[in-house]
Amino acid sequence: MKIENIDLCKKAIIFEIQDSFQRTGKLPQKSQFKKVWKIEEVFGSWTEALIEAGFFRKTLLSEEQKEYIKQTIKQLNTFYRRDLKKNVSPPPEIETMVLAFAAVEAMRKTPSYPYTTRELRELLEKKVGSAPAFMSQIYPCMRGIDRRISNPRKGCYVLY
Repeated sequence: MKIENIDLCKKAIIFEIQDSFQRTGKLPQKSQFKKVWKIEEVFGSWTEALIEAGFFRKTLLSEEQKEYIKQTIKQLNTFYRRDLKKNVSPPPEIETMVLAFAAVEAMRKTPSYPYTTRELRELLEKKVGSAPAFMSQIYPCMRGIDRRISNPRKGCYVLY
């Protein structure tokens, strides 16, 4: 397949995903599309197709947030590729990884500062466009990225 054809295919798929959202007002589901395998072949995964179309965790992204997520995914792929070569368990879902990476990145800027759950959620909302329902969903992934992160008491996260 030529690069030009891939670009046209990507544009058509993105249009289809965005059109589905415009018609229904809901985030498109895999089951709504006939050739999901083709979408996954072109973008790498259904999630990456949604991100490219401007969606992440059921919200519409700004261009800045979309670019941040793409860069983060590239960094995370490098990070987890190293672990996969060592036969370490496969990475968690991509959304969890992006949120965890954004939280760790923020915490590295202010070491020893005790972030509350609310502060981290607000920070993630601004940086990535969404936040997890519970920080406990991304905490194990945060620890996987940087072992210095701890949870000394409920609702508090610190990078030592």
